[in-house]
Amino acid sequence: MKEAIADESVFLRINEFKNGLIQFTDSTNAMRLVKEHGRDIRYNAAWKRWVVWNGMYWEMDEGGVLIHEKGTANPHF
Repeated sequence: MKEAIADESVFLRINEFKNGLIQFTDSTNAMRLVKEHGRDIRYNAAWKRWVVWNGMYWEMDEGGVLIHEKGTANPHF
């Protein structure tokens, strides 16, 4: 019986994913971040910092504050 429940759970998750319902994993969160804000945020590996486009110039994001503001500006994020 336990195997049937596990198999059903996996099937339901795959079906939800196919139907566009996003799961909350690191990968799907990253995909949502890029989809919603990919044009406005960048990670500079050399600086080990995020930069955010503020509409006029790229601004260094100290502590992740600007990225969090981007996320809360869109309730679907």
